[in-house]
Amino acid sequence: MKNLFPIFIVLIFSGEGLVIANDGELQENRSTERIELNLSHVEVPGLSQRDGTGVYDQLVRKACVKANIKCKFFFFEANGRALIEADNGHLDGTYPRVSSIESRFSNLMMVPESLGVRHFAAFALYSESLTIDWATACHSRPGFIRGWQRLHQEFKDCPQAIVATDPQSLFQMLGQEKIGMAVYTLESGRHVLKAKNLSSIQILKPFLDTQLVYVYLNREVSFLKKRFAAALLQEKELR
Repeated sequence: MKNLFPIFIVLIFSGEGLVIANDGELQENRSTERIELNLSHVEVPGLSQRDGTGVYDQLVRKACVKANIKCKFFFFEANGRALIEADNGHLDGTYPRVSSIESRFSNLMMVPESLGVRHFAAFALYSESLTIDWATACHSRPGFIRGWQRLHQEFKDCPQAIVATDPQSLFQMLGQEKIGMAVYTLESGRHVLKAKNLSSIQILKPFLDTQLVYVYLNREVSFLKKRFAAALLQEKELR
């Protein structure tokens, strides 16, 4: 019986297919294992959409297939709730997210291959001659969409800032001159302007900020990060 005990232990770990890495994260041992993930996402017009037709939606879906991961997608109206559900483990991950979220959601871990680039830009009815930055935007009656934590942070001391509920109401307020400029992502802003034929609205330069966006996985399934990243890279190279 003394000789059977160590064999029994080896069989348990082999059956699980997992080993503990130096950094304490679970690392995948069986690269062909079929895994199921539930991912949250929110509306980013043209990139992440309710019906799953956004550029990032399609990229993530194809990467899941390539990585042999069965993914289910859950759309959330509220940006904060989508993050919380992934952080507390009710869902397995979330996208599209910037790298700064780790400081507030400690259970979320970044897949180390970006989905793309996000530019924050100011949109206005008239071209501004002044150099646009966060400070000048604050003094120009800015509007932004509720739930964008970066914008809440930038405009927390800006009494003129007005919060909109969605992209459509944001640009409607701009068109009615209830705000002096709309601060939104460049890519999604262009999508809204084209869809609504808002040719009178200008995109101001320089952009306020540029960030990479990623998929984030809950710590419990973080052993899939490298597999997911490799699949994302392959899909991006095909575009």
